[in-house]
Amino acid sequence: MKLSFNEISFQPFADSEAELFDIVDASLKNYDLLVSKFNFNHIIAPEEVSAIKVLENTTFSDWFKSLDTPKRNRVQLLFLRRPFSEEALGDETPELSRYFIEYEESKIPQQYCKGLATAYLLEIPSLSISTHNIWDEEIIRFSEYSDDLNDVNQVECLNISAKTINEGSQIITYYEKHKKIELVDSVISVAEKKISLRDDHGKDILKAFGKKLINHKYVNNIINSLPFNPKTNRFIKRISKDGLVEIVLYWEDAGYGIVVETTGRNLDETEKIAKLLRTEFDK
Repeated sequence: MKLSFNEISFQPFADSEAELFDIVDASLKNYDLLVSKFNFNHIIAPEEVSAIKVLENTTFSDWFKSLDTPKRNRVQLLFLRRPFSEEALGDETPELSRYFIEYEESKIPQQYCKGLATAYLLEIPSLSISTHNIWDEEIIRFSEYSDDLNDVNQVECLNISAKTINEGSQIITYYEKHKKIELVDSVISVAEKKISLRDDHGKDILKAFGKKLINHKYVNNIINSLPFNPKTNRFIKRISKDGLVEIVLYWEDAGYGIVVETTGRNLDETEKIAKLLRTEFDK
């Protein structure tokens, strides 16, 4: 199961680098509990987290570099692992620009809130650090522009901080609902499954590989090919909540790739299917 990091919870800013680490460390200890008790296994953070201001005159990258090695390794576990928000959201990434938050009384100006928006769009909890008691609320409410940008709606997501896990916590209800991942088989016969590829170099190689993939019970169709990825060594490039898995044949010099439509109905299901595909088809 996944969490989305609320990068706005760095605000209001801590008074010092040491205080900030103590705040972050409290969330890390809380995450350890979530991993052991509720099977959470990844925190999705905005891709540009390194450039985010975490102190009045300090970016995350500068603060991270100032930490000693043990602390740096600890912090890296929390924020700097793929997939990032943009990868997890896939085609929904442009939606991020519709969401913003503002707490004027807490010195938090109006701004986009990628982490909270990601939590809302993926229907997963957000994870906040406790720089202010507003980030210790179980439900965080923020704003969404309408499609025509003329109206603003209120939306919300379940939030976790160092102080929100207790016997009556809503995270327990969330866990009970999501703890068991039940995959569904494709209802499309292999003969009816489609392989749709761009008319480009490597099409024959991808078509041959696609014919193997469509025999898998959790694959519906091959819906496209990817731009070349000659520098990657990852079989799975991207996983999205709508069941799409991007696969790269990294052993080919050009790094040919395809987009696979699976039967995944959410991010957890799609990730599990991606792992099965990697086990079976990765060289």
